[in-house]
Amino acid sequence: MDLKALKKSRLNKLKDLYNEFDSAQSEIENLCEIPGDEYEERENFENSYFQTLAAAQDLLDRNAVPGSDGSETGSCGNTALPGLPNIKLPTINLPTFSGRCRDWLEYYNTYCSLIHDNVSIPKIHKFHYLRSSLKDSAASIIQSLDFSVENYDIAWSLICDRYHNDKILVNNHIQALFNIEPIVRETSRAIHNIIDTVNKNLRALKSLNLPTQHWDMLIIHMISSKLDSATFRDWESHHNTLKGFPTLDEFINFLKNRASLLETMEESLHKLRRHSDITPIRSKSFVASPTTNKGRCPVCKNGHAIYQCFKFKAMPIEARIDLVKKLNLCKNCLRQGHNENVCILGHCKLCSQRHNSMLHIESTPITPKSSDCVVLPTSHTSESQVVHNKQSPNSIQNVTLSSTHTHSQVLLSTALINVVDNDGQLHQIRALLDNGSTSTFITESLVQKLNISSYATAISVQGINNQLSKITQQCDVTISSLTNSGYKADVNCFIVPHITQCIPINKINCGSISIPKHIHLADPTFNIPSEVQMLLGADLFWDVLTSNQIHLGQGKPTLVETKLGWLVSGCINTSNSHKHKQYTNRTVHCNFSSNIEHKLNRFFEVESIPITQQTSTKGESECENIFTQTTFRQSQGRFVVTIPLKESPECLGDSRAQALLRFQSLENKFKRNPNFKQKYTEFMTEYESLGHMTENTQTQVDTIEHFLPHHGVLREDSLTTKLRTVFDASAVTDSGKSFNDIQHIGASVQDDLISILIRFRQYKFVVTSDIEKMYRQILVSEDQRS
Repeated sequence: MDLKALKKSRLNKLKDLYNEFDSAQSEIENLCEIPGDEYEERENFENSYFQTLAAAQDLLDRNAVPGSDGSETGSCGNTALPGLPNIKLPTINLPTFSGRCRDWLEYYNTYCSLIHDNVSIPKIHKFHYLRSSLKDSAASIIQSLDFSVENYDIAWSLICDRYHNDKILVNNHIQALFNIEPIVRETSRAIHNIIDTVNKNLRALKSLNLPTQHWDMLIIHMISSKLDSATFRDWESHHNTLKGFPTLDEFINFLKNRASLLETMEESLHKLRRHSDITPIRSKSFVASPTTNKGRCPVCKNGHAIYQCFKFKAMPIEARIDLVKKLNLCKNCLRQGHNENVCILGHCKLCSQRHNSMLHIESTPITPKSSDCVVLPTSHTSESQVVHNKQSPNSIQNVTLSSTHTHSQVLLSTALINVVDNDGQLHQIRALLDNGSTSTFITESLVQKLNISSYATAISVQGINNQLSKITQQCDVTISSLTNSGYKADVNCFIVPHITQCIPINKINCGSISIPKHIHLADPTFNIPSEVQMLLGADLFWDVLTSNQIHLGQGKPTLVETKLGWLVSGCINTSNSHKHKQYTNRTVHCNFSSNIEHKLNRFFEVESIPITQQTSTKGESECENIFTQTTFRQSQGRFVVTIPLKESPECLGDSRAQALLRFQSLENKFKRNPNFKQKYTEFMTEYESLGHMTENTQTQVDTIEHFLPHHGVLREDSLTTKLRTVFDASAVTDSGKSFNDIQHIGASVQDDLISILIRFRQYKFVVTSDIEKMYRQILVSEDQRS
């Protein structure tokens, strides 16, 4: 084996791994807030990497044999240039192609230039280069061909027939332009990624003979919508100064200048962060050498940052703000050397303003004393109003008014629509259309039913009387119309526990309403109280609305045509025989008052004395029966229990593969952290020596076995156990069920906290202590152990 060639291939692989690491790390930095010390750690890593790489390259160059042929498998060797004596050129590595259409043109042009069109290379060698440069699905196309000279042309033809399809290539490159990720945080790297993606795909489309030179305005509009708000605002200001329509070159030049400016700012701020914690050296007369206070907390003078200081956290928020001002720290990252106006780190997680979350002052909403809604003693209709919060740009404020009526109700616009679940199946749900809401909402129960993924967010929703509610999750949903098969839309929804009560409040008699036969209602059950699972806000309302309306007459609702069908909305007279008053909510889309009701109910539950015994559920009764029938005490005094199962363990699938995978991950962590390995080994050794677990020496073929994955949790601040092992009984097997899923939960046999505290105060002297390894002292029945 050629040791030199092996070293070179290893070195090339190292470069590829670093590029993958750099891309992944950049995506992480764009998605979330990165502390300043993480940037310093990355810089130290990069310095170590390039030093090591340079040393390895220098070692290879010094050991190189003059005039040797540097050709390798999958690369093109060096060609001696005439007139230049023994100059060694870098090895040209062939690109690899895995079957992704967007990478085909680059691979095709490179391979043809280096290999396929080179008449001096024998076909058998070309076939070898072709096979070594293909992988995954692309390699499987020619896998069945024998390695021979005659089969090279066949193999190349098969590859070109599959991937050299102009229509597919055009679609993929256009789709890549549409799929450019929006800039979440303004950084030079994010802008450079957009520039590179646009240039790469436009070059490819131009090589496919598409008239991209006439697409300037289309591309500018498409890409500007992906920019962050600050960059987009500056672009709008910039192109207004240009004469005529801006060109794509002008737009790209603007982005390049913007990226260069951000690079300069980032470099300056990075230098400031590196030196922000350094205090000037102060020498004293009785000290022989100077001392430094680098990394010291300005509050308690210990070796941690101020945001990690317990003394600082215990201070009132107003005192924290005054201290930050006094120490001249950045209000955003709590570091020295700059202010919050130029800080590039993430903002407050609660309100997204330019201050640290530890300096956030929560605004106290004004709540009415008697009710969560305002009741206006008038018989006239009250319209919904939208209030825009100028202080918090991320707050969605929707004011909801209610009116007292004795002889009329107001129908809100509802529609039955289809939503697509994770498996592509359609589900029919009821949605409320509200142009007074700036966003679209969906209930948690519907998200769980659709089994769609969600992702984190942080916004505040405000309703009447500034009732504030935090939203932490959002998702993307595809909806379609029941009456118009051509309408479908992708909607971004904020997830809330509950949208509103059933609409309408009472069933409405529609005997006096005459709806034309040709009208297809969006919600044929508009008069029947029913649950609302989705609220379509103004971001979608005006898109589905058309200009057609039908007024049914005085005291009757109006029919409004939309792409979802005809909506029934407006005031409708009800029977005068109703003696009671009906309260009709005009807009009920921000109904978050259930929290107050829950707290009030909880208050009475805690304060009241239970009159009747709480009945047990069927599962709790079964669990108690299993306990009384199987639990016994050994002669040594230990209890032996049987785990109460509601299903047979045979329903569990294979769990060994997942447990092994988790264990391999744990061993990798051992290699990175020897201290963690030592503590973990000591814990498990003690576990076994005490007899709390035994080794499974052989696999039982005739019995059902379940393996529990486990991992360690290390807490250095713990006074007793620094490390504990967590056995994951919630790990799902390949049958879709976990060990926890087949167990009974059982009733709570421990008193609530209030009862314990009250009983605690009845005695003059009280002794408390912990029972060491309490649950591990109870044995599990032999037939449920391996």
